[in-house]
Amino acid sequence: MPAPEILLVEDDRDIREAMAEVLEQEGYVVSLAKTGLDAVQHLETCRALPAAILLDLMMPIMDGWEFSSVKQGNPQWATVPIVIVSADANVSEKGQAVRAVAHLRKPIDIDQLLGILLTVVTPPAPPPPSLAEGT
Repeated sequence: MPAPEILLVEDDRDIREAMAEVLEQEGYVVSLAKTGLDAVQHLETCRALPAAILLDLMMPIMDGWEFSSVKQGNPQWATVPIVIVSADANVSEKGQAVRAVAHLRKPIDIDQLLGILLTVVTPPAPPPPSLAEGT
């Protein structure tokens, strides 16, 4: 069973690298994007859609709101859950505006992040036991 992919969209390099390191240690495959535009380009070229998107809202070039609008306009992409990660004090309200399934306020509580991902990212079910096994 392949590891779930998380698309991490964060313009702050230190935060992006630290979050990616933790997620990779937890067994996730992490794809990185610095802006919403980078994230759109990733979705356009990826072989399989990510299991979830961790999205900062305040970024240059294309912010999280613009990215969310583009994402929702594509029926295939619209099904990928977004988790908002923002320093904004109103992250809860803003998360609702971009149809996020969850939100986290920076600085990130890693245990909370991992807990949210466990509820958002459903790993594939194990295959049913073979009839030959037990004989």
